[in-house]
Amino acid sequence: MKILTETQSRTIIGIVAAICAFPVMSCSPGAGQTQSQESEEKSNAPLADFKPCSSLNEQQKKQLNITTPGETNELDDQSCDWKANGSDFGISVYSDKPLKEIKFSDAEEKNKTEVNNREALLVKNNTGSGMCSLAFAVTDSSSISVNSMADTPGDTETACDLVKKAAPMVEQNISDS
Repeated sequence: MKILTETQSRTIIGIVAAICAFPVMSCSPGAGQTQSQESEEKSNAPLADFKPCSSLNEQQKKQLNITTPGETNELDDQSCDWKANGSDFGISVYSDKPLKEIKFSDAEEKNKTEVNNREALLVKNNTGSGMCSLAFAVTDSSSISVNSMADTPGDTETACDLVKKAAPMVEQNISDS
């Protein structure tokens, strides 16, 4: 039996410790997960930094004939309101509410549809005559509702035409962000 010197013993112990520690570190929970967890959290919460008043670019606002700057709704900072051709127009962001949980209880008519291949719901006269909303799912736990109240009472079709034109623009801007 060969007896090792103190230096040789320390070297062997250091090598063994390094070999044993490497697999433990590389397989332990949290090791190397910071970046993937951050990207996963971001993909699960695409609306976390999405501001409703910034949800349309200037060209899109022009196409929709939006005539006023967007104003954050005083009751809900996740909603923004504009005027478009005299009609009230708004976008509401639900970063933690799935499409199926948006309350449209007073709606006269609800129709399932799609916005750029996303599950959506077209809702007529939810909060009054001439009102139309087109809400779409962003993830399983988040959604956006594009809403319009026609300037002419009872003109639901004008309100629906506006939200049908605007919702794909908003959806595209989520995808681009």
